Amino acid sequence: MYFQRRQYSMLIDSGDRSGRLLRYDTCSKVLTVLQRGLAFPNGVTLNKDKSFLPVAESNSMKILKFWIQGERVTFSPQPFAQLSKFPGNIEMECKGNFRVALDTERRNIERDLVAVKLDGNGNILKVLQGNERNAFDFVSEVEEHVVVIKA
Repeated sequence: MYFQRRQYSMLIDSGDRSGRLLRYDTCSKVLTVLQRGLAFPNGVTLNKDKSFLPVAESNSMKILKFWIQGERVTFSPQPFAQLSKFPGNIEMECKGNFRVALDTERRNIERDLVAVKLDGNGNILKVLQGNERNAFDFVSEVEEHVVVIKA
């Protein structure tokens, strides 16, 4: 089955695993399917040294790791992080850590988790709480801003 983004709840309920990880070579214009059978892949980025791809698999609430360079090259997913909510987009920070939006409806929940920061090994470094503010129903991407105050 194939779903549109607005049909995410049907996709989650169905247990669909029709997601794919693709590689597109801009020079040769060749598209290659690297992995099939993913459960709602929803975010992907490169790590700092470009040796692996963390991929958000929303239905399983996991971040998977795909090695793409070095001795461990494999397109078989390896576990990277298990989360308590559906991961959305992943962004790599300049220090090599990853910000992961937790794209789940925020109403009527005990813990209002909005995002997590993961290190390069998938360990949770920081959790961003929404403090039950209803500014957003859903969160799909997170940006970090540093404020510098000069005295």
